[in-house]
Amino acid sequence: MHMNALSAVGALILTSTFVVTPAHAESKTFHYRDASASSWITINDPSGRRCYDLQGDASLIRNKTDYKAMLYRGSSCSGGMHATLIPGERWVGRQMTVKSVRFMPS
Repeated sequence: MHMNALSAVGALILTSTFVVTPAHAESKTFHYRDASASSWITINDPSGRRCYDLQGDASLIRNKTDYKAMLYRGSSCSGGMHATLIPGERWVGRQMTVKSVRFMPS
């Protein structure tokens, strides 16, 4: 009886599927900073094709998502598109600030 229990446990271990996730896996994030803020604001794992209003007027942006980030001058993705950031790209607004962003598949 003892041998059957060990055999069953061994078979279970051999047929089980294990999913290993690296501890250093990075989430998909979009970081921005208001011209007057001292810290970064983060949108974690944004949804594609959705418009996000930003808090304040973003003048520094880091796109660490898998999406193109379309930057708009007005809230609710209005007021004309100012720029498009590809994944991994940064933006510094020297003369223009951004009030909203829409994420689009690359």
